[in-house]
Amino acid sequence: MMLISLLLSFWLSIIPASSFMCDNEILQAKIINNENGDFAMIEDLEKIDAGAFVVLDWKVNLMLPRTFIQKEISFSDKRWKWIYSDNNKVELLEKKPNGEIVEHKCTYQEKIS
Repeated sequence: MMLISLLLSFWLSIIPASSFMCDNEILQAKIINNENGDFAMIEDLEKIDAGAFVVLDWKVNLMLPRTFIQKEISFSDKRWKWIYSDNNKVELLEKKPNGEIVEHKCTYQEKIS
């Protein structure tokens, strides 16, 4: 039984959530692989390829390419940055023209209809 719980928790830890509440507004996130031009939507953070990007549907719509920062799963266009800490914890950062970094508060949403 403990082995099943361990395997289940590992399985859950690599599947990212797609619905969040950021600054009191719904945000939907989709990760898409595109290294081979296939535009395949993925649900496993361990299967992100070099051509991956994330699409964020929020109060602004963003398409951010994958970064290649070691030990970090993130996407950025140098103004916006989306970071996965684990499957249900993310950070959304915005760099203002004056250089100020704004952290938008995001929480995982179990189910958004």
